[in-house]
Amino acid sequence: MRRRMLPALFCSLLIVSMLPLSASADMGPKPSVTVTVEGVEADTVYYATLLSSDPSNGPLRAYSESETTPYDEDPVRYEVLQKFAQYRDGDGYYFLPQFWVCQGEDTFVWGYYPPDPFKVLLYFPAEERFVVSQSYTAYAFDSYYTIRLEYGSLPAEGLPIAAEESYDHSGEALNFTVRLLLTIALEMAVALIFGLRERKQLLFIGVVNVLTQVLLNLALNLSAYYNGEWAATGTYVLLEVCVCVGEALLYVFLLPRFSQKRAGVGRAVGCAVAANAASFAVGLGLAHLIPGLF
Repeated sequence: MRRRMLPALFCSLLIVSMLPLSASADMGPKPSVTVTVEGVEADTVYYATLLSSDPSNGPLRAYSESETTPYDEDPVRYEVLQKFAQYRDGDGYYFLPQFWVCQGEDTFVWGYYPPDPFKVLLYFPAEERFVVSQSYTAYAFDSYYTIRLEYGSLPAEGLPIAAEESYDHSGEALNFTVRLLLTIALEMAVALIFGLRERKQLLFIGVVNVLTQVLLNLALNLSAYYNGEWAATGTYVLLEVCVCVGEALLYVFLLPRFSQKRAGVGRAVGCAVAANAASFAVGLGLAHLIPGLF
C-alpha cells in the first residue's frame, strides 16, 4: 500500500510546491548587491543608487514623472529623485526610482532584484556632483563591493571610479547561521502543531533541515558564482521544490523509525508542506526588513 502511494504522493507534492505560495519554500538567500563607500568625511551627506543596463528590472522600471514613487511626499527626497532622473549615463544605463541616504563612510544594500549589470551612482548635493562607477556584473548570489574615495576631494567629473569586490565570508556565514536557526525553529513549531512532539521526532526533523539547508545554500551560492544570477534564480526555484518534496518523503518513510506512535502519511506530508510554506512567508517578510540577510 505504501509503495503504491509513492507516485501519487510525489506528484501531489510537486503540484503543491509549484503554487505561488510554496514555490520558494525555505529561508534561502535572496540575491543582493552591497556597496560600501569609504573616504567620505563623517558629516557629508550624499545619496546612492545602482544604474541598470535595462529599462526595467524586477518590480522597478526607468523613472517616469507620470508615475508615483515613495519619495513624492518628501520635498527633499523628491528633489534628489529629480536629480537622479536628470542624470544621463554615457553608456545608456537607466535610473530606477530607488536610492539610499548615506553619510560619511557608509553602506547601502540593494536586496530585492538588484540590477545586473549595474553601475554605482553617488550624488553629493553640497557640491552638485555625481560620481559614477564602471559597469559590473554580480559575481555571487550576494555580491559585495567597496568604493574608496579620497578624503576631501571627489574624482574628476566624468571619470568612472572602480568598485572592488569585497565578498564578506564571515558575514555570509553569520547570515546562513541565522537563516538556519530560524528555519529550524519554525519547523519545530509546525511539528508541534501537527502533534509531532517526541524528542526523537524533533531531533530527526532538525537533522533533516540542517542537511537540506546546507545543501540548498551551497548549491545556490555555487550556481550564482559560476553561472550568474539568472541561473541561480532558476536553480533556486528547482531546489526549493526538491527541498519540500524531499523533506516530505523523508518524513513519510523515516520518521516512523523515530516515533513510538505512528505519525501517519497525511500528518508527515502536511507537516513538511506547512513548515516550508511558513518559513517561506516569514523569510519573504524579513527579506524586506533586513535586506541581504534573507
